[in-house]
Amino acid sequence: MKKKGRTAFPYALLRTEVVLFLVLLALAVAAIAQYPRLCLSLGQRALQAGEEEKAVRLLERADSEEATALLRSIRTAQAERLIDEGDYEEAQALLAELSVTDPDDARVAACLYGRAMASMDRGAYEEAMDLLSSIPGHRDAGEQRRRCEKALAQQAFQAGEWDTALLYVRMNPQDQEMQAIATAIRRQDALDRLSSEDPEAGLALLRQLWQEGEDVEADLLTALRRCYPDLYRDKDDAVLLQELRQMDEAALEEKDQRLEKQLSLPKGVLALGNEHTVLLKQDGTVLACGDDRFGQCDVGSWTDVVAVAAGAYHTLGLRSDGTVLSAGDNSRGQCDVGGIRGAVEIVAHGFDTAVRCEDGTVLCRGAHDYAALAADWQQISALSLGGYALLGLTETGTALSTEPAFLTEDFRNLIALDAAGTFAAGVTEEGRVVTSALWQPDWEGMVAVSAAQNGVMALKEDGTVHFLLREPGDYGPILMRDDVVAIAFSGRHAAALLQDGTLLVCGDDSAGQCALSGASR
Repeated sequence: MKKKGRTAFPYALLRTEVVLFLVLLALAVAAIAQYPRLCLSLGQRALQAGEEEKAVRLLERADSEEATALLRSIRTAQAERLIDEGDYEEAQALLAELSVTDPDDARVAACLYGRAMASMDRGAYEEAMDLLSSIPGHRDAGEQRRRCEKALAQQAFQAGEWDTALLYVRMNPQDQEMQAIATAIRRQDALDRLSSEDPEAGLALLRQLWQEGEDVEADLLTALRRCYPDLYRDKDDAVLLQELRQMDEAALEEKDQRLEKQLSLPKGVLALGNEHTVLLKQDGTVLACGDDRFGQCDVGSWTDVVAVAAGAYHTLGLRSDGTVLSAGDNSRGQCDVGGIRGAVEIVAHGFDTAVRCEDGTVLCRGAHDYAALAADWQQISALSLGGYALLGLTETGTALSTEPAFLTEDFRNLIALDAAGTFAAGVTEEGRVVTSALWQPDWEGMVAVSAAQNGVMALKEDGTVHFLLREPGDYGPILMRDDVVAIAFSGRHAAALLQDGTLLVCGDDSAGQCALSGASR
């Protein structure tokens, strides 16, 4: 019987199938490799045909720099169209996807401005203020922000939230409508005090308003008769007003004398850093002693200086030609003043420098740039720097601050102003020292003040000096004098210039900062 043979394995067919598989695999790999280019090409065609969304979908699949650039240009164009159409939130969201978030970018600024205007239209003024504050130089953002502040002040006043209203009023001290709100608040405050346990305080507020020219005569006469019935109850209105005018003329004359005394005091001749002392001599040279780790006392070559200032570890000098000199720590750029021209005042605190120029502008160097916040200030006669704010004193005696918390309603009709780390102190036309700290000195007849975190040092018109300290210090030699004409206080040491030009320095001397005591100006 014949055996069946084995079937031969189809090697030829297998080889053909393997070759076919490899060819197909190669074609697939090639197709996959070409897919992004195909998507790019199709996306470009769709874009040319005006099919923008189809182009976006295709370009998102094309993983290439060219596709990314095209997508960015499409998204940018979409954002710009949305801005033109007034859809600012969607436009800003698109720009954010493109990592375009800087408020200095014109498109971002336009979105923020448009959103702010929409917020104002629906009465969301705080939201609008926050948006406008991020673009202070865009279009009329400053003016629109003031509109928000005015609206918020009016809302707070109508709601009886006077403290809040006054916060916004202080941001725009030159605005007549804001001042009208402030006057109305002060008048209502006075009337409320008349009905309280302290009616004399209400009378004092009404007298002050009357002296400022406000129409409160009827309220004032009522207050006088309520507080002092035995003296004024039976007097005719006209007679009583005449007596008040005579009393006020004497008070005004006293104020004028105090202001004249304050104006005659030497300014910018003393400056104290954390642990160094600076004295401006009459010949325009400068002396310094104390901590010199950063070269803050290297002022021996300075000439033609008309004012000095000192921060924590740096020293400034204002020259008669309006240029500014600096020495010491420049870790925050606080000494980058070489290019400044036309300066008329210099101030310093901590790691900050501020310069007021003859054209009214304020320049800032160092840890904080308050210049944009002070851009609207006008008629500034003096500056002061605190730990978190720049303060200004106007020619009319109004205090301004980049941080409202540094001021209170008592900061008006001032003749002097100074800032410390977290609060401010001022001297009113009446010679009272007012502060925004929790404690208030009970002093009268003052003409100058110097504030520090440890307390307040004030100069009286009779040449004596007063201290109110949170922590004790030895300032006996200064307290014994009645011929002081200039003062400075760092919180740890104090300096006083006498009429004869002698300098007294007392307090902490751990770094030799009192070595200039006894020096002659």
